[in-house]
Amino acid sequence: MTTDPTRPKKDFRVGSVRATIWANPRTTRTGESFVSHTIRLERTYRDPLGEFQKTDSLEVNDVPKAIIALRKAYEHLMTRSDSEGPVRAVSPENLLPRRIP
Repeated sequence: MTTDPTRPKKDFRVGSVRATIWANPRTTRTGESFVSHTIRLERTYRDPLGEFQKTDSLEVNDVPKAIIALRKAYEHLMTRSDSEGPVRAVSPENLLPRRIP
């Protein structure tokens, strides 16, 4: 399983809102390797000088767009048919470092 952490796996854009899926290689306490996926949500806008900028703040009219973009990203992760298969849940306690008594 090869993953380039510098490039997103997939983008879903709805108007000025974008949900980007990132794949992050991880290892559990037991040494099992897997890919953890995160979703970054951002909005693009033009500043007073006309330059495009990005922010993680949403205006009220962006909320429905964000919901659609996040739903598309979630559905992609749950139904993908690539070699990695659908995303599986990993128990959070398996990701924490072991406590030494």
